[in-house]
Amino acid sequence: MNRSKVRVLLSAFAAVALAAGGCGKSDNKSNQSSKPAAGGDKGAAGGDKAAAPTGHGTIVGKVNFTGTPPEMPELKRDADPVCAKKKMKAETVVVNENKTLRNVLVRIKPGTVKGPAPTEPVEIHQQDCMYRPRVQGAVADQDIKIVNTDPTTHNVHTFDMREGEGEESLFNLAQPKGAAPITKNANGYQVIKFKCDVHPWMLGYIVVSDHPYFAVTGDDGTFKIENVPAGKYTLEAWHEHYGMKTAEVTVTDKGTAEVAFSYDGTEKPL
Repeated sequence: MNRSKVRVLLSAFAAVALAAGGCGKSDNKSNQSSKPAAGGDKGAAGGDKAAAPTGHGTIVGKVNFTGTPPEMPELKRDADPVCAKKKMKAETVVVNENKTLRNVLVRIKPGTVKGPAPTEPVEIHQQDCMYRPRVQGAVADQDIKIVNTDPTTHNVHTFDMREGEGEESLFNLAQPKGAAPITKNANGYQVIKFKCDVHPWMLGYIVVSDHPYFAVTGDDGTFKIENVPAGKYTLEAWHEHYGMKTAEVTVTDKGTAEVAFSYDGTEKPL
């Protein structure tokens, strides 16, 4: 074979080799681009599952009263000269001027979401021969500080109220004027009812939850619960006389969910 023929054959072999190398390199790139990223198969497998909500939002709302507001009687407070200085009416049902209901505790249903107890105690005061605030919330394991700011003697008689189980007396302690605060713990209770056997019109309530996501309506009937973990919840509205109402609510990250409750006065009293 002459040299010219050899050179032609060598050139042909080189072209084939280069072509084969180029095809192999191209195929490798194709294989790499089609390979799923780390965790890709897991994401695909779980694609039908909705991601758990994250973040925190706010719940706001109002508790309306659509019935005829009941007339509250004037309290008979003349037996104690200190209490007799101020005339007051019973506060079992307080309907605001804008047809809303005061002293309703609104919370996320217990057992749904957890939250730590505040380090500061919740305080209830005996002031003007009334318990103030009349209704408030506490978190299990939170301390309750009971203060007498009146220049007269009260006795703090408390009851554990459990749905369907009635009332059970907890403790009954005298608290003269100037006495040190009484401190108890809220753990293990659902609703703590406060009375004074010396002044029987005095009533107060602390509703205990396993989380801090609650609020109490005031003189405009509104409530606001902040920093709530995103998710779907059952919301409860508790009134000392008219009982419980519920509503469903969805909280989104940085969102504000609005809820309205309504009582008409025909609810069966607790």
